[in-house]
Amino acid sequence: MRGALLLFTLAAAGCRGRLARIAVIVSENDAGHVFLFDPSGTSPGQRALEQFADIRTGITIDRGRAAVIIVRAAVGASEHELWRVRATGGTLRPVARLASGTPTGLVSVSDDGSVALLESSQGQRSASVFVYRASRGGFAEAILALRYISGSDMTPDGRRALVSGAPASCVSTALSGCSLVIYALDLTEATPIPRIVADGPRANYQPRFVPETHGDEFAYQTTENDPSPACATSLNACRHDIMMRDWAGVRAPQVLRRDAIGVNYSPTGQRVAYLTHREPEARCPTLPCSRASLHVGRIDGEGIRRLVTAGVMSFNQHFWSWDDEWLAYAGEGHGPGIRRILHTVRRDGGHGRAIPNAFVIGWIDPRAR
Repeated sequence: MRGALLLFTLAAAGCRGRLARIAVIVSENDAGHVFLFDPSGTSPGQRALEQFADIRTGITIDRGRAAVIIVRAAVGASEHELWRVRATGGTLRPVARLASGTPTGLVSVSDDGSVALLESSQGQRSASVFVYRASRGGFAEAILALRYISGSDMTPDGRRALVSGAPASCVSTALSGCSLVIYALDLTEATPIPRIVADGPRANYQPRFVPETHGDEFAYQTTENDPSPACATSLNACRHDIMMRDWAGVRAPQVLRRDAIGVNYSPTGQRVAYLTHREPEARCPTLPCSRASLHVGRIDGEGIRRLVTAGVMSFNQHFWSWDDEWLAYAGEGHGPGIRRILHTVRRDGGHGRAIPNAFVIGWIDPRAR
């Protein structure tokens, strides 16, 4: 595959010289430059965007794979703004002003950039989900209040969203005593009304729309199928299964994969990836696990292969390249000041490059305009 570029941030501090672009100490709270890298490791990185001192979690790639969408503080104000800039460089331009009290966490942006899903969290006490719709005046509107958010997704056309979390009504107990449920939201409605599509006494979370189903089907992970006493006392001790459900909630959920977590579909919808952590190599009988294994295969479940064994700290939907050929994942760092290493790998098992202390933003399609 030619021309794919992986986009991520590197810290501003110490960015001097060629090597600083590859091995710079970063933290999630530091300012960062944006670099473009060839995932095969055959060429040096290119600095595409300058430093943004106020970037935190509010940065992603639009679904057209051409631009960076950023939530940043408005100068001299408590509000925040949505900004857009071409990923290969250019001038930042404001898209919308977000009213005071709206979030800095940007979850997803529609293909045409007219809809954005955002979130705000106050630790384990309260959380909110917002939607920005250009057709409704360019302000972010609160559409769901929760105690805690545990994952969300939006269809490429910005018409439907899924959000999982602990209900706002669960306030009289520790968070570990709350169930996690999944809500469906129709973003074409003037005031989207949350509808529960997966619930139970334990945990249903991390929903993902199945590509090419127009939002009619989604996958998620659940602990509802584990009857063990250990699961009754700790979510992290549960066996997790990946389930499939229809948006309308008419059909019973179906098990896609037992004892697996983190299901994520490739951009073309032809392949699926997920993590496992209970195999002997990983040595992770419970979660969280920083040595999970990454599996990739066709969406029908055929041709599944273990791509990475006991080496994955994090993997997510936007770690897939736009053409399904490359994946990125974060592994544990080793050595002084190396907290994590970003790896690129081909879906056929061929390895690319390893970049210390880098955080993925997304993949760029060089054909996009």
